[in-house]
Amino acid sequence: MFVAKQDSFENCAPATEAHAHQDQQVSVRSMPHSDGLTGLVAGTLVETDCGWQPVETLRLGERVQTYDGGLQSITRLQRIAISAEAMARRGVLHVPGGALGNCDALFLLDNQQVMIEDPVVEKYFGGTSVLVPAQAMDGYCGIRRFFGGHRTCAVSLGFADEELIYANSGVLFHCAVKPDVNSDFFTQLGPKSAQTLLQRIMAERETMPGAFDWLKQQKIAA
Repeated sequence: MFVAKQDSFENCAPATEAHAHQDQQVSVRSMPHSDGLTGLVAGTLVETDCGWQPVETLRLGERVQTYDGGLQSITRLQRIAISAEAMARRGVLHVPGGALGNCDALFLLDNQQVMIEDPVVEKYFGGTSVLVPAQAMDGYCGIRRFFGGHRTCAVSLGFADEELIYANSGVLFHCAVKPDVNSDFFTQLGPKSAQTLLQRIMAERETMPGAFDWLKQQKIAA
């Protein structure tokens, strides 16, 4: 299984023209900054019909396990190279193992939408889950911004319909049909609203029986 390390970006293969030749429908771009990007950072494990695979190894047409649609074929794949300067200036979100039900640590881009399921969500929104942008999760369950000096890359996936896909065992990530498109099916919060919700979730957990043990575990994990 992938275990996130601070030097894990150094050996990450960036998006290249070679990838474009292999997959004619794959778009490739280099980004001077990481602001507003959506995609899964290299090293993130995605569940496919052949088992768990690093997202950067996926190709068009491969089938990925989705939340409620079973195995679905990848119809859009965009490789994104992010410069070392962007990593040093803006960084990415480091999610420690277990923070979101993930088996191992992983990294998130600011605008990647993450599914959050919690009783507090139902209390305020009437449903059991919402989508929140990763940038709102800084400080939630030990998640912290990581500034690295190495270049990295990410992969944005799309399917025939918008989907939620599994990553690192227990995290659900939103994949739109087209880049930067809002969800038509799931409640999607903006950064400020998402941050408020996550703060309320943390506050309610502090009042639950056994909260001290839970908080102690989070402190150790962080």
